[in-house]
Amino acid sequence: MPYVRVMVAPATSSVYVQALEEGLLDVFLDAGALVMNQGCSACWAQSQGRCDQAEAFVSTGSINCAGWAGRAHSGICLTTVRRAAQAALSGSLYGS
Repeated sequence: MPYVRVMVAPATSSVYVQALEEGLLDVFLDAGALVMNQGCSACWAQSQGRCDQAEAFVSTGSINCAGWAGRAHSGICLTTVRRAAQAALSGSLYGS
């Protein structure tokens, strides 16, 4: 299975707190995910969220602008939470 770098960035402060209270952040951290601050910490790509030209970026975000999540030719896919979870588990956007 290919290496998958998983980053979790809750959309809002209230979603972050809810995930914390439900123990979801611990689940993500125990699985090796990078839990980022709420908001555009991953998609703005001025931090750890930036992907390289050879990487694919799968996001449940609502918008992507050229160069935000990585280089202009990086593979960016906006998708549902379910499909993003499947991609993280299988290492492929097209896996089962």
